[in-house]
Amino acid sequence: MAPASKVALITGGASGIGYAVASMLAAKGWLVSIVDIDQEKGIAVAASIGATFHEADVPDYVSLVNAFDGTMKCHSRLDFVFANAGITDPRNFYQTQSSTPPPEPSLALLDINFKGAATCAYLAHHYFRLSRQNGQPAYFDPSLVFMSSTAGLETYSPIPLYTAAKHGMVAFAHAIATPFKESNGIRVSCICPGPVFTEKRKPSDAARPDMVPMETVCNAVDELMGPNGGFGRCLRVLSTGISDV
Repeated sequence: MAPASKVALITGGASGIGYAVASMLAAKGWLVSIVDIDQEKGIAVAASIGATFHEADVPDYVSLVNAFDGTMKCHSRLDFVFANAGITDPRNFYQTQSSTPPPEPSLALLDINFKGAATCAYLAHHYFRLSRQNGQPAYFDPSLVFMSSTAGLETYSPIPLYTAAKHGMVAFAHAIATPFKESNGIRVSCICPGPVFTEKRKPSDAARPDMVPMETVCNAVDELMGPNGGFGRCLRVLSTGISDV
């Protein structure tokens, strides 16, 4: 009997890096669940690569748990989670406010980029364990990869909330890596790319020497997922190559 296809769940999978990784895995024969807030685009891109789509807003626990649970009910297993969903925020955190007291700041970026990733880890831990209890074979090797950024390794004062979220993600990945591995054999790592050439970039950005090719980011994820990917790793992904931090 041929081994069952492996199953991946990717948040923010309807575009950019998430879609590129989803396409890579689908081409390798994986069953892929794309999770995204953009229903129209998500349905279309999922159909284009033979994936399934689950609409979810990652800070919203109910919608995210429904995506995980729906994936599990559909495939009876989960092998890989890519906690990729994230946003940037062009608003100026340092803007002088004219009213007193000042208006409440928007912290949606922290909710999506950090809270959403932490919730993904919580759910991945549960559904990976459930997969093992469902009788997966000895080679079952669940892994969780967080999508951080070079902003998680350095200080970017113009974007303090984004920097805080990405630093938090790196620290969180390191904090849970050993407990996840020792208790349930779950491998946790993260990637920290520089600027990546996605569809949201201007065409002229492709010529920038610091622009990271999408293929390089996919190679970093593929390395961490592989049998020799280890755990507790943090990969800096630049236009010049990939290195452990």
